Amino acid sequence: MSGYIDRAIFGQNHMIYPNDPEGPFSNLSAFVTCYIGYYFCLIMKDNKNDIYKTLKGWLIICIILGVSLYPLVKLMPLNKKLYSASFAIITSCISGFAIFLCVVFIDLLPQRYTTINKILSVLTVPFIWLGRNPLFGYVLHEVFDMIID
Repeated sequence: MSGYIDRAIFGQNHMIYPNDPEGPFSNLSAFVTCYIGYYFCLIMKDNKNDIYKTLKGWLIICIILGVSLYPLVKLMPLNKKLYSASFAIITSCISGFAIFLCVVFIDLLPQRYTTINKILSVLTVPFIWLGRNPLFGYVLHEVFDMIID
């Protein structure tokens, strides 16, 4: 659909290939994804002293994105290669909900329950180590990629 709109507005001359789906209109999905991420950051910035307001704002945005996804998928199916608008909305919704869950499970629950704090301190050791050694993670990824190919 975005390729059709690009060809209708800008003509065939700006396309690299005759069936090139990428053009100025198809980049709109990337702008929407960036803006939604920016909006999550604004919610966090505006409510930095109240974590529960931040979480409530994030959850409301995720629910709105999730509800708006169904009619959008009917208009424009999910397509990762074209980065369709529905794909941009679903990735924004999933990533926002993942951040919500990370804050709840890593920041809030360990403060209330000491057993969860002990369990999380053991489970997060590999992630802390990889976060401090990102080059090793990259090299390990490349080695596994060479082995698999």
